[in-house]
Amino acid sequence: MSYSPNPFKEDITIRYKVNKTSNVRIDLTDIYGRVVKEFINTHQSVGTYNLTQVIDELNQGVYLLRIQDGEQTQAKLLLKY
Repeated sequence: MSYSPNPFKEDITIRYKVNKTSNVRIDLTDIYGRVVKEFINTHQSVGTYNLTQVIDELNQGVYLLRIQDGEQTQAKLLLKY
């Protein structure tokens, strides 16, 4: 998983790869672990995907971008200014 820009102001592009057909969930949590935005939660086939989302409604701060693909979970820190 990769994303840009970081820090972000209004929108973000997330690039990710699905290695095995499975349910994929991508969400954003605050520093307390609460989900503040769910981008997708759907069954996806093997492939590489780009997802661009406008998230200008969030306050400035630190967030955790999380992708769950079958049994794997990846997480990265994001900074909104």
